[in-house]
Amino acid sequence: MSGSLLFKQKKEALLKMIAQLGFSTIKNANALTPVMISHHSELYLPPTKKLGAISHFLRKIDAVNLEGAQSILPNLAQKIHQKVKKRSLIVLVGDFLGEVDLSLLAKRHVLYVIIIRDRFEENPHALGDGEFMDPQTLEKAAFYFGKKAKEAYAKRYHDNDLKLIRHLQMLGIAYDKVVI
Repeated sequence: MSGSLLFKQKKEALLKMIAQLGFSTIKNANALTPVMISHHSELYLPPTKKLGAISHFLRKIDAVNLEGAQSILPNLAQKIHQKVKKRSLIVLVGDFLGEVDLSLLAKRHVLYVIIIRDRFEENPHALGDGEFMDPQTLEKAAFYFGKKAKEAYAKRYHDNDLKLIRHLQMLGIAYDKVVI
């Protein structure tokens, strides 16, 4: 989890997705091992079939302050590999903005990736003048988001998604994109 989840409603969408996955896993009589990794903190709960664990986990995630949190994508696979030793179905939920290598996890586990995006990220529109605060570095900057900036922004996101999807397909990892 990084500061990029603070963009619009992405953190709320992430929480809802985790709740749905967690409750359905336990309702199907399967054990759930929730893991949350951010720049500032990690949360690992032992395998459980108790519904209360989901609520506890969601409260802990919601309490994580993501302002200034850097992306952990470069180390994500290694961190999960250290936590989850037994062959498992691992569902990764996030925005996946940046470089990620899941090959280490794909060797041992079955992976499913859910990419969360905001509609503005997928199809931005020109905003004119404004002020931007980077949620990862907390730096503020004035900007002009016109037609050329919009096109560059859209191309960057498209290129990131293309690279991510190629990586997932190369490893045989199933994925889905949820646009909120």
